[in-house]
Amino acid sequence: REYVLSGVKLAVYSYDGAVLQVRGQCAVEYVSQDVPMPAYLEMHRELMAAGAKAPPRVLVVGGGRNTVSTILANYAVRQGCHPVIFVQLDARRNALPMPGVLSALCMDRPVDVEDGWAAEGAAPVAFFYGATRYADNPRLWTRLAGRLAKAVNARVAATPGPVIVVAP
Repeated sequence: REYVLSGVKLAVYSYDGAVLQVRGQCAVEYVSQDVPMPAYLEMHRELMAAGAKAPPRVLVVGGGRNTVSTILANYAVRQGCHPVIFVQLDARRNALPMPGVLSALCMDRPVDVEDGWAAEGAAPVAFFYGATRYADNPRLWTRLAGRLAKAVNARVAATPGPVIVVAP
């Protein structure tokens, strides 16, 4: 399959080996043997095993949280666990609608490598925060996070599925 990418920063990983052909210039290009992907897959397997009784709820914090949470959500959808409710509480890096909001999206398919979250199709539930840091207005952030939690809980009650929350 051919992908057309421009102006993006991404990593390509294959569990079984892959042939990658790049046309055009890359700012940085390298091959690494020391990658965390096997650990992410094992984390996914553990979450799915633990979720056999009830769909897993995951809070992702720390460095790389956006990457890890997106990978876990994609793995879950590919395995047939959908909808996956992806909650973004980090207003700095919110890829769902735009920065400055707290949002949630029901994922029925993996994030598109070319179009990102825009290709998901479903409109996210989004609350405008108007800042990019929690510390800018913690009272408003807390109020909006509570409203978003109510919306997510209502969706989970109607259609149970995994929930992945990215914390600021």
